[in-house]
Amino acid sequence: MTIQVLNDPNKGIIKCEKLITGLQTINFNQTNNQIQFDNYSVNDTYYIDTSTGKTNMLFDINQLEGMKLKDFTITNLNSDVVEVQNKLTINSMDIYMNMNELIRQSQAFKISIENINMNLIMKTQQINNLQEFQQNQLDINKEFTDKFTQQANQNLIFMNEFEDHLTRIQNSELFQASQLLMNTELQNSYQSILNKTIVYDSNFIIQDDLNNKISDKVKEHQERLDVIGPCVHKINNDYVTHSEITGFASEGSIIGLSASIAVLQTQCIAMDVGIAAAQTSATAAAATGAANSGLISTLQSQVVKLEGDSAMLTSDMATVKSEQTTIKVDAAQVATDLKKFKVMQGLADASLQGQITDL
Repeated sequence: MTIQVLNDPNKGIIKCEKLITGLQTINFNQTNNQIQFDNYSVNDTYYIDTSTGKTNMLFDINQLEGMKLKDFTITNLNSDVVEVQNKLTINSMDIYMNMNELIRQSQAFKISIENINMNLIMKTQQINNLQEFQQNQLDINKEFTDKFTQQANQNLIFMNEFEDHLTRIQNSELFQASQLLMNTELQNSYQSILNKTIVYDSNFIIQDDLNNKISDKVKEHQERLDVIGPCVHKINNDYVTHSEITGFASEGSIIGLSASIAVLQTQCIAMDVGIAAAQTSATAAAATGAANSGLISTLQSQVVKLEGDSAMLTSDMATVKSEQTTIKVDAAQVATDLKKFKVMQGLADASLQGQITDL
């Protein structure tokens, strides 16, 4: 393909704009003022300096699909009138390249068709798989619903039987008699505890009175010791003083000393009697305390027994309530599982519908 530049090649820069695709190869022949394009280039603008014979390609190369054979326009940048050859001549190379490009596009189109067919086959298989999955989900849902209904019916039957059994137990004469007997025993135990508490309070008052008497005796002994102490001190001083003066004890001093000693012995005897009385009171108080301790142990054991009987009755009623609660919890759990399964089935259906929509 040749473009003839008819103006003077020494008049500055000539701009050639072309719209052709292909390989970029440009030969410039300054002798005959021709620009020879051996191969086709991209759609770009060339600046041709005819004064130097150089071609400056100032553009970005963009590969375009297909052949675009358009006219060339050559303008003089100095705004001089330029005669140009407007039409392009297409040689056999152009036709050959066009045929190759058409063949390439045909093959690419064929490959695209094959890819589309393969994609359709895959999508069809996916739809079949999703339909099979949906049918499986429906089967599972039916099986779960049947099992849930069966379990719910069994729970209802069990609950009715349990309530009937409980009603029969509560209405039976043996149960009512045992309840009456237990209430009677509880009342008797309470009355016994109350009576023993009264006895304990009475014994406590007696023991407190004995303790007061012991305290009075101890105070009385202390007072006697306060009297005996000075007497012994005086006897000792008199004896020592008399011995120091006479060198021996006179008969009168001995008689006085004997009298003082007799008084002292009398006081000691009185103290012994008081101590014995205090010991007797203490023994009585200890016996009363021991009796009270035994009474307290008896009261404690009866209270424990009373609490055990009440706890047993409470435990029996709690067991009945627990069984009822367990039945209700089982039924609630089955209902919760069914709700979860329906939610999961809804998600699976939504996912299936979304994939079918994508297809």
